[in-house]
Amino acid sequence: MINHGSREDFQLTKGLTRNVGAYGTSYTGTTAELLSAVGHPAVKAVIPGWSDLDVYMSPVRPYGLCASGFLQEWSTFVDWLDDNKSAQLGRSVRRVDADKDGSLLAAAVAEHAGNPDVFSGVQRAEFRDDAIDGTRIYEVGPLHWKNEIEEANVPALVLVSWFDAGSAEGALLRFRHFSHPQKLVIMATNHGGV
Repeated sequence: MINHGSREDFQLTKGLTRNVGAYGTSYTGTTAELLSAVGHPAVKAVIPGWSDLDVYMSPVRPYGLCASGFLQEWSTFVDWLDDNKSAQLGRSVRRVDADKDGSLLAAAVAEHAGNPDVFSGVQRAEFRDDAIDGTRIYEVGPLHWKNEIEEANVPALVLVSWFDAGSAEGALLRFRHFSHPQKLVIMATNHGGV
């Protein structure tokens, strides 16, 4: 089950003003954009880079065909992230200052132990309203959260490439159909801007 959080999850300390921005590339770009759907007043801007507006159309089933090769590799990386396997990734999530004994990090990694295998899930889920462990494919992309994103009115700087799968098409659809402030930069790069 994917938990997008709630306003209560993002309580601010009384008397403090905080400004939050989020940036990401690909998976984390989609995550950065979804932060704006939370509607918290501290979120001031997001930069979704090479993200996917509609996860079903891109990257899962572009033009109706399952992108098996890509999805199998992506699934492996997601598994490594869930397990915080630093050797495979070359880096890992580190403990925060308050986590003196590592128990908070261990609890966070344990929380992800039951996450579904992405590849096997999308192979079984043929349609956008099919569920993977209780979450429908359409629920994980910004397109599903359009109303919340528009209501929050958080400005977005969207970075994409016309050489990259469906991220440019999704960015153009977002630019045309979402009413929140946006700047769109379309480049001639690979996935991630190189």
